[in-house]
Amino acid sequence: IARNSGLFVSGILRVIFILGGFSVIYFGLVVTVEAFIIAVVSLVIFVKTEFLSVEFRKIRFVLKEMLNLLKKSWIFALIGFLNLALMNIDKIMIENMLDSYELGLYSVATSVCVSFSLLGSSMIKSVYPVLIKFKEERPFEEYAADFQKLFNYLALLAYGIILCVLVSANVVVPLLWGKTFAFSALILCVQVFSILFLFVGCCGWYHMFAMNLSRFFVFAFTAGIFSNIALNYVLIRQIGVIGAAYSTVISFFIVYVLSGLFYDETRQIFKMQLKAVLLVDLIRGILNNKRLPETD
Repeated sequence: IARNSGLFVSGILRVIFILGGFSVIYFGLVVTVEAFIIAVVSLVIFVKTEFLSVEFRKIRFVLKEMLNLLKKSWIFALIGFLNLALMNIDKIMIENMLDSYELGLYSVATSVCVSFSLLGSSMIKSVYPVLIKFKEERPFEEYAADFQKLFNYLALLAYGIILCVLVSANVVVPLLWGKTFAFSALILCVQVFSILFLFVGCCGWYHMFAMNLSRFFVFAFTAGIFSNIALNYVLIRQIGVIGAAYSTVISFFIVYVLSGLFYDETRQIFKMQLKAVLLVDLIRGILNNKRLPETD
């Protein structure tokens, strides 16, 4: 509840700031506002549900337990750092290899994609407790079909967003940011395909978090970072700022989908993600419906 409340408010603020053409500083403030809302709502929920039942006199500081928690959590700090690096490498390379104008063009497209990604993130986080419950109570094979449906729905949502962007970007982007940023529409039309891999990827990753596969996340992000650097170096030189958009799409595919192929524990998730991305179930259903009924 707390996290969804923060995401909802921050999502609205991001849309307002995008439509209003606000400075990037305001988008940085959104992160602070989101964290504040999550903290306040969490505190309110704690006071209403748990505060009266807590026996504060029995609370003790246990150094050994603290060190144990730090030992288990450092890997997530590393994953967060790698994720931050992946999201900002392209911008750093654009500014160094091109100039600030191209960086501005690219940042407009990126801000729109980030806003779309919040929608998928909110949906996935809302079903995460259900995934945890399924994992604890049943083997994966028993709820794999339901999990595949979730992948399929997220892929369809992503394709719907992509289609809307492809149809409207050339009109909406110049209207909101002016003709100076008209080229951002083309960048956006390429970069928006990354949300497809982000949607199905995050869905699978939440399940992998429940499986405690921390080493997999380090591998995935490291592979994505190195591939992004290499692709940016080649494509930005060859085709300019739009090359960074292609690099983002490819590196997101590597991080969120392809990386699952290289671990036994994640290979089944990889197959389900690929099935959703290729719309296998949808195409199969359409073909089955088109078959003529058998006659005697």
